[in-house]
Amino acid sequence: MGLSDSEWAMLSPQEKAHYSAKQAEINRQKEIEREKRKQKELELKILEKQRINKLYDRAGYGDILVVDVYGGDVKFGRKYKDYKPFSFMIVRGEQKEITFRHKKETSKLKVSFDAGALHLGDSYKKVTILDKGEFRRGKRYFLKSYKDFNFKAGKLNFYIRYKGSSRYDIYHYNR
Repeated sequence: MGLSDSEWAMLSPQEKAHYSAKQAEINRQKEIEREKRKQKELELKILEKQRINKLYDRAGYGDILVVDVYGGDVKFGRKYKDYKPFSFMIVRGEQKEITFRHKKETSKLKVSFDAGALHLGDSYKKVTILDKGEFRRGKRYFLKSYKDFNFKAGKLNFYIRYKGSSRYDIYHYNR
């Protein structure tokens, strides 16, 4: 309730009981508000997942990108280290986090795909890779360096193509 120890000591037992009950009620209200926020966040996550699933279900040729990420170094903790190469898919209108892994360490980068461009990062320093008709046959992209608030990397290689643009995609990529 914001009382100092000396003020609390001067209170009568009835006043202490009153203030204790009042504080317990405030704590209950805060817990109820916290639970409501949690529930709302969960509902929003579920709605976003449903939206993304609909995008994947309705996607046509050119709406889904397959991106291979390889080479270069990513900052894990205080040092730049190599990472395990990986691939991911992203549908037009989706924003997601991709995870770079080095042994047990991880580093995350937000990516999004819209209107014929793949965006790396979500700050004012984000990198935009334009399609210009090149994703159809596959485009290699070299990122010399990238520094953001939570992510730092150098000499990253990306191979970007539309899902279904090669036989490899047909056999190896499922949602």
